[in-house]
Amino acid sequence: MEEEKKVIYAIIVACIIGIFIVGFLVVTHTTTKEGFSELYFEEHEVLPKIIAVGEEEQFAFTVASHELNTASYKYVVSLDDEIIEEGGFILGPDENITVNVSFIPENSSLMPVDEVEHNMSLKIPQKIEPLTFLNLKSGNFTRIKKGLFFKGAIPLIDSEENPTFINLSELSGDSVLYNYTEFYRFGDINKLEPVNLNMGEDFSNLGYKRYIKRCELKKNEGNTILEISDKNIEYRYKFKRISVEVTSEDGTKYEIHYWTIIV
Repeated sequence: MEEEKKVIYAIIVACIIGIFIVGFLVVTHTTTKEGFSELYFEEHEVLPKIIAVGEEEQFAFTVASHELNTASYKYVVSLDDEIIEEGGFILGPDENITVNVSFIPENSSLMPVDEVEHNMSLKIPQKIEPLTFLNLKSGNFTRIKKGLFFKGAIPLIDSEENPTFINLSELSGDSVLYNYTEFYRFGDINKLEPVNLNMGEDFSNLGYKRYIKRCELKKNEGNTILEISDKNIEYRYKFKRISVEVTSEDGTKYEIHYWTIIV
């Protein structure tokens, strides 16, 4: 009988000790639990890939607190290195806040990425005979002043399919200048993609090419010189990063961003 009592007492003591151990572990686990916060864009699937200069752009981000105590936050919204909005707020445990941001971009992100130039100098003969043309309206032949013809290679005034005439009689002073510029766009605005140009920056596959033809006719020590410059410049839209950085009062930082071009 005494032996049975001893066994029962031992079981009771063991249960009591077990209860204390479990309670201690529960208290320890509860007090060492760490809080955290969430940061995300609202409607992230419709964030714009293209925004326009001078037009207001809007988006929103949300901060949700899962901290153990009430905490303060600071946020900074930037376009590349330019701060466009900043502020702060306080959240209790399991609270959240949505911040609406609006800004108006002032400058396009179009930048030159490549330039190629070719130059040529021609000495014009001193004796050039006047040219004769048939006047189709009257049927008579008309003699015009001395000049030079260029077929397609220098589209200064006419299209490349037609010859360009440079009238030497226009050279009344020291020089006369002809300019011709052409633009065309490349890339699909609906299929915007990043391109690696090995320039350390993020450019898109959308841009422009500019062709500049420059022709200067001038006198130099009794000679007439024709100087020709042919320059090709390529421009592309650079991706800009719009980022949101939130810092909690314990120094923890959260950051999200998206990329866009400004046209």
